[in-house]
Amino acid sequence: MRSPRGICYACVIDQVAHAARRRGEFRSRVYIEDALAGDSVPHTTSSCGPGLNLSIDLPSASHQLSQPKSDYNAYTFGSVGVHNIVIACLPSGVYGTTSAAVVLAQMLPTFPSLRFGLMVGIGGGVPSKDIDIRLGDLVISMPTATSGGVVQYDYGKTLRDRRFKRTGSLNKPPQYLLTAISQTRSSITGEKTLVEKISSEILQKHEKLQERFSRPEKDWLFESSYDHEGQNADCSKCKPEHLVTRTMRETKEPVIHYGLIASGNQVTKSAITRDAISQETNILCFEMEAARLMD
Repeated sequence: MRSPRGICYACVIDQVAHAARRRGEFRSRVYIEDALAGDSVPHTTSSCGPGLNLSIDLPSASHQLSQPKSDYNAYTFGSVGVHNIVIACLPSGVYGTTSAAVVLAQMLPTFPSLRFGLMVGIGGGVPSKDIDIRLGDLVISMPTATSGGVVQYDYGKTLRDRRFKRTGSLNKPPQYLLTAISQTRSSITGEKTLVEKISSEILQKHEKLQERFSRPEKDWLFESSYDHEGQNADCSKCKPEHLVTRTMRETKEPVIHYGLIASGNQVTKSAITRDAISQETNILCFEMEAARLMD
């Protein structure tokens, strides 16, 4: 069994998790789980759609497929440009790096000609003074001098002084995907990007998705040291004097950020812990699936 020749990861900053609305912290609620693409998928396919994990309907593009008995995945097929596409979702309610790795391991014998993979999911943003990241923005993993693009922040060892030291590193995406990222970044000249056009068209076409995925009217960010008050999911009982002052954006379209993404098996709900990890690793968002797929 071999893996596809590379995985690239992208996440969308969660517009639904109320914890993120409070102070940008992470809530493990993944809607678009993973999409794996290949130039030569050995099954006839037609029409493609997103791989969604919760209560959102997939386009009617499922076909009967001869799968090995060991493959329990459900697939959606289609094409993007000249590429044949096959999309798999994680089992409903099952998250974590191990679950994502199992989906991929079962997928490879069924589709031995996979060329590369795109892991797409929901992440918890890490806003800072230098990075103005907000709900609905996009983060695309990109390698740095010391990391391949995804950092497994909970993998390492505890030293004698009780400090946690991260060990190891994950692979970076293949060169042809990194080249495509460079081309995409250089083509943005102030005009509306393809991502913005597609997202706008989808929301206009599917009214039921507008309430769930449109940018919220109130994107509140509280100080990291301030804990949420009350039992309600909203921030109706939180004190407004602890809000972080941010300038209004001129557009509601998502902003694309490029950099490191933190991946692990634990949900990070502490804003202070989130900021500490971010300052050490310079990550832009947290998620729970990518780490086991990068290698």
